[in-house]
Amino acid sequence: MPARKPQSLNNRHDLPAEKAARERAESAITPRTALTTSPPAELTGHARAIAVWKHTLKLYGETEARIVTAFDQGILIDYCKSVEELIELDGLRAGSLESHGLMVKSLKALTAKLKKKDAKTILAEQMAITEKLETIMAQIIKLDGRIDRKRALIHSLRQSLYLTPRSRAGVAPAEREEEIKDEMSKLLDEIS
Repeated sequence: MPARKPQSLNNRHDLPAEKAARERAESAITPRTALTTSPPAELTGHARAIAVWKHTLKLYGETEARIVTAFDQGILIDYCKSVEELIELDGLRAGSLESHGLMVKSLKALTAKLKKKDAKTILAEQMAITEKLETIMAQIIKLDGRIDRKRALIHSLRQSLYLTPRSRAGVAPAEREEEIKDEMSKLLDEIS
């Protein structure tokens, strides 16, 4: 069962006493230290992560509700660094694909030369290029797996930080307590 929404995101029609009790309970565990758009020291040297931090906190600042607090700083740092790492992995994958394309062109050029004299040398070069192509493809496949796992982690972090539509709106309602029947209901149940 998902965690309960903060009272600031709750749009249920509670009684004033229930709302006040829940707000008191939440304020008792809410830190006074606010998160600011200036990035924490853990992000120093991570330019893309700093940009994600500033953008995310700017979005939080546009909402009326206080969604994240200083308690959430660690998970927000992890989210920012993960996004930066995903961008880096995408870059590595793009570089590998580019290398793969260049190797394929070299292989085609060598195949065109195959009709000429030195077939043994050309075949040896083709084999070497084919082995490099296999290595590059293995790299691309590994990067794809890492990228998929990183995207899943980022999605999970986004849900935890209320950055997805479903996480903002889809919190399951609290379970209903068993109804206590009054004396008249018990009598009517016995008669029927």
